[in-house]
Amino acid sequence: MGIAYGPDGGLYIADSRGAKHGRILKMNFRGDTLISTEVIASGFNPNGLRFHNGYLYATQLNLPKVKSKTPTSGIYQFNATDRNVMVNNTLNDKQLIFTVESTTNKPSLDGIAFDSKGNLYSGHISDGTVYRFTFDAQQNISSQQIYAKVPAASGIDGMAFDSEDNLYLAGFAQNQILKIDTNKQVSVIAEYLDNDGSNGQLDQPADLIVYNNKLIISNFDLMVQEGFRNTKHSKPYTLSMIDLATINFDLTK
Repeated sequence: MGIAYGPDGGLYIADSRGAKHGRILKMNFRGDTLISTEVIASGFNPNGLRFHNGYLYATQLNLPKVKSKTPTSGIYQFNATDRNVMVNNTLNDKQLIFTVESTTNKPSLDGIAFDSKGNLYSGHISDGTVYRFTFDAQQNISSQQIYAKVPAASGIDGMAFDSEDNLYLAGFAQNQILKIDTNKQVSVIAEYLDNDGSNGQLDQPADLIVYNNKLIISNFDLMVQEGFRNTKHSKPYTLSMIDLATINFDLTK
């Protein structure tokens, strides 16, 4: 699922392989050659992943051992120097820094990103809540709040900031890209009907990055269920691009 680079060039990967079987990996390179792969943590199912100030932050959509009326999801924090940490999937995991029980009967926390001030954000895929967390000098959470709400039907997944701290969200369920500006105003900047992605359309967008003032978007194009625009698995066109300088024109349909 999520990937992130560390300052030493190491590539961190959320190796999502199902409840209790996933891992966070670090791949070390010399030039273009992979020289080693290390396990940071295992025993859980990481999804969104970010590196910040020497720590790795990962979301887990559902903590399988937590007994609650609706799914409980969480955010984990690992030191980049950690190796072979075994996650127990309980509320007693010391790496677990935030949990929330879903307001629906579906998993919740998914995407994750940091703004330029070092605040952490995470989105609730089922109800459209975007949370913001601030940290103290020891990188412990010092405050948390609901930053914004977007339409629940969008099914927000991956998220990324631009250089001006506008937040972009992948609307997984409705083939959308949403923007939350610094005044917390929400807009849909791109939206498509069901398609096969062959002309660069959004086709169940799952994650995105900002690169050279462009959004580079990874399309999942697999899940089909009630409320989703995606109706089948199409050909493997996987990436879309939106030039942020042109988001004022109509990208719908």
